[in-house]
Amino acid sequence: FRLARGELSARLQNGQLEAGGMAWAGETRLDVRWQGDYRTPSGTLNVVEVRSSLNTARFPDFGMSPPSFLRGDADIMAEFRIAPEKTGLVLHAGLDGMALQLTSIGWQKPAGEPASLTARATIGNKQISVSEIELEGKDVTISGSGTIDLDRPRTVFFSFDPVQIDEHRLALQVNHAGERYTISVRGEQMNAVPLLELDTDGSEPSGPSPSPAGPSPGESAAETEDGFTGTVMADLDTILLRNGISLIDVTAESQWQNGQIQNLAMTGSVNAEGRFKLNISTYPRRSHISLHSTDGGTLLSGFLKNTHLKGGTLNLNAFFTGELPTDQPVTGRLLIEDFTIMNAPELVQILSMASFIGLLQQIRSGGIDFSRLEVDYTYDDAVLHLKNGRMEGWSLGMTTEGSIHLDRKRLNLEGMVIPFNLVNKAITAIPVVGKFLVGDGIIATRYTITGPFDDTDVDIHPLSTLPIGFLRKIFRQLKPDDDDPSEPQE
Repeated sequence: FRLARGELSARLQNGQLEAGGMAWAGETRLDVRWQGDYRTPSGTLNVVEVRSSLNTARFPDFGMSPPSFLRGDADIMAEFRIAPEKTGLVLHAGLDGMALQLTSIGWQKPAGEPASLTARATIGNKQISVSEIELEGKDVTISGSGTIDLDRPRTVFFSFDPVQIDEHRLALQVNHAGERYTISVRGEQMNAVPLLELDTDGSEPSGPSPSPAGPSPGESAAETEDGFTGTVMADLDTILLRNGISLIDVTAESQWQNGQIQNLAMTGSVNAEGRFKLNISTYPRRSHISLHSTDGGTLLSGFLKNTHLKGGTLNLNAFFTGELPTDQPVTGRLLIEDFTIMNAPELVQILSMASFIGLLQQIRSGGIDFSRLEVDYTYDDAVLHLKNGRMEGWSLGMTTEGSIHLDRKRLNLEGMVIPFNLVNKAITAIPVVGKFLVGDGIIATRYTITGPFDDTDVDIHPLSTLPIGFLRKIFRQLKPDDDDPSEPQE
């Protein structure tokens, strides 16, 4: 930056030189006071104090771009104590006039609310030692220290403990050596709900940012020159999710290259009961995501706003090309076994319209048990395409296919519903006559679900009889027993 339009007054007395005045960096005024003491045995000691009221819109006056999460004014005081061997720095920033908004972690400070930043450092020929970094405000306390070695290759190490922001209770370490970073996050609690509430508009960071102080909220790795490269490790007691669900005793490690994730391994418990395991492996031609949980219903409840699934063993597999984040289509398969559906609005409406009274009462009370749900899917350009979807239990069978537009928040699904309980009861109660009544077909109801997420239109079509052979290709419980010689094998 360039100083201009300066004014200076000076006084020399008893080996001390004092000067003061003001200068301008662009449109930002700087008040400067300088005191030189030539009487010290070790040489000249210069003390330079700079004060300014800095608005984020004037950051370019100092060759900097304003971070997207900062808006407003800060009162800055910086004191430099310059000696022959080293320079001491004390920085204080009053942030009362500053608005801070860290959307991804769910914390904001409006302008007018008290907050302050203090830092102390010693600058030598080969090292900058930061003895104190303190950020204090309502619902935020961050304390840290670190060093920057100026030798080649330059290394940076910072440690922050505690990092208390709203409901987050964490500790953070950042190490930068050469071109790689190592970031370690540990602590008592992390709140992931604000991150889950974000709209999928791509405005939030897609990976850690290579700042010496750790990831900068609001800054995408893609906005840096090369993107984040390094390792991120986590050891967290609790991660808060939606609907009162928590992940417990979570450990994770991920590898990043130029802002894209290469590998991730994460394990933990769901509400201290069910277990989960997430793995991501990326390769140039075929990459893989796998998610397994012994309590799929609870895990999904933690990530989705509305879910009506209880229990179940969940297995999710996804395949794509390249690394994450990706703009390539993602294909995969979801399988959930041994679960219960309770009070799902669209399913309740289908059962009511189809006059399946027994099933309607069942889903409204204890729920309907299912042995299996499986569906193939493709995710492309914010649209989730479903095919070969089927869900079956002793009482009910369903199929589904169609699309879910996540950006437009709209559904377009269709399928059929089969009341297995009626068929099973007939066959069980009167084995011979029941099979005669059912014959070679089973009554099914076709349905459609269309419209916005919060106001879907459910419609059913007239009952039809579908051939047993056709349904056997879809539902497992209609396939013939292996030990029944009278039935053909498929």
